[in-house]
Amino acid sequence: MARLDDRDLNLERSTWASQLAQHQLENSKAMSEGDTASASILQEQVHQAEVQLQLLDEHLSRTMIMAPFSG
Repeated sequence: MARLDDRDLNLERSTWASQLAQHQLENSKAMSEGDTASASILQEQVHQAEVQLQLLDEHLSRTMIMAPFSG
């Protein structure tokens, strides 16, 4: 088994997770205020952050290399 350095990916994932939370909060606020234009833009930003997190999770899953046999 080998494990690649994933610190950069984890840092980037944390950044996107923070952005996702911020966009979700701003989206909820815009929706509660009836600002549909801003809510629509923020919803797209939420979607972008979710996609980036999925991509980073996929990359992180590839940081561990397992041998096809033991020993």
